[in-house]
Amino acid sequence: IYERFLQNRNREGFQQVRVISRDPGGSEQTTRFTTSLQDFRDEKDEATNGILAKMLVQVSHPFDMRHTAYLMIAKDPGPDDEFVYQPSQRLVRRVDLRNMSLLGTDYTFNDIAFKDIEDASYFRFPDEVLDDTPVYVVEANVNETIDIQYHRTRMYMEKEHYIPLRVRYWDDF
Repeated sequence: IYERFLQNRNREGFQQVRVISRDPGGSEQTTRFTTSLQDFRDEKDEATNGILAKMLVQVSHPFDMRHTAYLMIAKDPGPDDEFVYQPSQRLVRRVDLRNMSLLGTDYTFNDIAFKDIEDASYFRFPDEVLDDTPVYVVEANVNETIDIQYHRTRMYMEKEHYIPLRVRYWDDF
């Protein structure tokens, strides 16, 4: 199932993301943003003009961060280009987003950045129904030598197009 997902990688994608963070006391903070992805790899899975992909992240909540935007350009060979637009300053700045927290949450830009995660072991769980849609449930345990914060993800992929409808992240290392 996961191989099919990787083979069918969308060349374009759009996601509405909600991150719910809880502190030890149980208080919740909700962060909402959208991601738009454009994959520029050719038929041979190689970078086009040195660019692998571009991702734009636009924040809608919390209200005081609304309209903040981040642009990540994955390049081969690297290094990647990363920019932030902050409406309060009305300017675009080049930044280093690696391991940077997303709006005060434990979620980082590494978690949403374009990356190949083929170096993992995969486990299939029983199929479920998510919002009236039948889904495959597959967990990926990424090799601990890969530089990402969450090494374990569980994806709920709709069965027809292998599109993830929900992804849960955590790390046991």
